[in-house]
Amino acid sequence: MADNRRFGRGGVYTCTECDKKTRETGEGESALEMCRSCYLEGGHINSVLDGNMTVTEFEKMYEKPFPFPNLLPEDESDES
Repeated sequence: MADNRRFGRGGVYTCTECDKKTRETGEGESALEMCRSCYLEGGHINSVLDGNMTVTEFEKMYEKPFPFPNLLPEDESDES
C-alpha cells in the first residue's frame, strides 16, 4: 500500500464529480470525495437554489449555464 501521509488526512482520492485526482485542501471537500473546484461549485449551486445568488451571477462566475434549471422556481428559470 502506498504511503500517502504527506497529503494529510485521507491522502489522494478521485473526485466523484470530475474524476480528477485530488486531496483535502482545508475546505472540507474530502468528506464528499470532491475536488476543491467541484466542492465550491456545488456550494454556489446551493446558493442559487436557496436564493442567495442569481442564476446570472452563477453563469458569469463559471462561464457556463446553470446545471439544474429544472430545480428553479418558474420565475427564476427564465432569468438568464
